[in-house]
Amino acid sequence: MIRKKFLKNSGATIRLAITETRSLAHCIEIFIVRSGIRRLGVLLALIFFLLPVAAFAADKSLANREQLLWFPALATPQQEGWNVSISGLITEDEKHPAISWLARRLLGFSHEELGPLERAIFSARTQRFLADDERGKRIEVEFLGKRHKLGRTGRNGNFSGKIVLPQNALRLGAQPFPALVLVNKRVISNEVQICAVPREGISVVSDIDDTIKISDVRNRDELMRNTFLRPFRGVDGMAELYQGWSTHSAAQFHYVSGSPWQLFPALNEFIITNKFPAGSWHLRSVRLLDTSVAELLRTPDAHKRAVIEELFTRLPERKFVLVGDSGERDPEIYGDLARRHPKSVSQIFIRNVTDEVLTNLRMVTAFQGLTEQGCVLFKTAEELPRGLSVKKNQERPGKK
Repeated sequence: MIRKKFLKNSGATIRLAITETRSLAHCIEIFIVRSGIRRLGVLLALIFFLLPVAAFAADKSLANREQLLWFPALATPQQEGWNVSISGLITEDEKHPAISWLARRLLGFSHEELGPLERAIFSARTQRFLADDERGKRIEVEFLGKRHKLGRTGRNGNFSGKIVLPQNALRLGAQPFPALVLVNKRVISNEVQICAVPREGISVVSDIDDTIKISDVRNRDELMRNTFLRPFRGVDGMAELYQGWSTHSAAQFHYVSGSPWQLFPALNEFIITNKFPAGSWHLRSVRLLDTSVAELLRTPDAHKRAVIEELFTRLPERKFVLVGDSGERDPEIYGDLARRHPKSVSQIFIRNVTDEVLTNLRMVTAFQGLTEQGCVLFKTAEELPRGLSVKKNQERPGKK
């Protein structure tokens, strides 16, 4: 049976007669080479274009291939108890070797140049990107014997909702919580990770790439290899620093990054393996056919601002320490947030990966008017305080 698809780029239309996935991969590769496509968004969209074809060739029970990726939930106090934000992703777990092969080619990796470890890492980290997202699934969760309906999954298989738990149901900090998660009435998960944050205290908002994990965002080739081929490596001393803040200052942690949710399993393993404190997670939702795919490796300003401002709103009595790096736009984002929310932001720490000083034009502009929030550039974790303070009216540090 021949299945016809249309591929459009720059006004040109190519009709492909597809008889099997491998031949489609070759057709698209030839098209890419001849048309000079280089934008990541278009390339990833082409990979997604293959997914229905691969699924069309398969004949298996969908129920046996569904997987739920459950994201750690944030619980904040309210008068009735705990306000818990829950979210996750439903995907169809099926391996498509031809699509994986094409993904390597499109991202600039040939099978021959990759060793066994690199191939294994690539397969694991791209699995969620290449999986078929499951839309329209009815999601329910059951906590403490009470069932909550969250509606249906969206077009990228995602779901989210808020529930209220009694005050005595949670202890402070991150914890596994017994729950039933039902997809179309079928139980596929029985535990959820919840981070319960108290009304007052210190919260650390931490970026991930080049802040606590070496990514080399400014070098695209190195970024791609560090993201898809290599074991994640931590920035020296940051895990110990964060553990100290957690122990001595009772700080709670919120990991806010532009990385897509599809990388959460690998990132969560990195946090656990390197012994960073557990906390709430706030990554970016990406679907291969959305326009946001073309911005996959670009700084997600709007995402970070929205997430952090929501934390300010939900936790108005807490003081926030913002930790990021100078490789992207963290100084500008954090500086703007501090000016607009001076009662929430206590300190700003920026890992200096660009050899900047606080007196250059960029940093002066980013931190303009922030004499109360300590704006610090640092290169090593040893330069930062072992404990955190919520006191205001600090002197602005000198040149680093």
